[in-house]
Amino acid sequence: MANTSAEQIKLLEQKIDDEKGKLKERISKLIDKEKDTANLVILIDEEKAASAKKIEQLKHQKDAIEKREQVRKRKERTRRLIQHGALAEKYFNCPDIATSDFEKFLQSIVNQVQIDKILYEIVRPKK
Repeated sequence: MANTSAEQIKLLEQKIDDEKGKLKERISKLIDKEKDTANLVILIDEEKAASAKKIEQLKHQKDAIEKREQVRKRKERTRRLIQHGALAEKYFNCPDIATSDFEKFLQSIVNQVQIDKILYEIVRPKK
C-alpha cells in the first residue's frame, strides 16, 4: 500500500533530520581520528558537501511530492465543480442559459431560502 503524500513528506523530513545528525557524528569521529588540522578541515568540508548534496536531493523530493499533491487537489476541485454545475444544469433544466443569468437565478433561490427560514423562525410555534 502506497504512503500518502503527508506520510511521504514526513518521512523525507525525518531523513533530512537524520542526515544532519549523521553529519555531526561523522565530524565528531573525524575530529577524534585526525591529528592533522589542515587535513581535518578538508575532510570536514567533504563531509559537509556530501551531506548538503543528499539533503538537497531529499528537499527536491519533498517539493515534488508537495507539487503533485497541489495538482491532485486542484484537479479534484475542478472535477467537483464541473459535476456540481452539471447537476445544477440537469435539475434546473437550463442548458442554454447565460452564466450571468444562471448566477442571478441561483441568487434568487438562495434569497428565497433565506426568506423562508426567517418566516419559519417568526411563525414557528414556541415551546
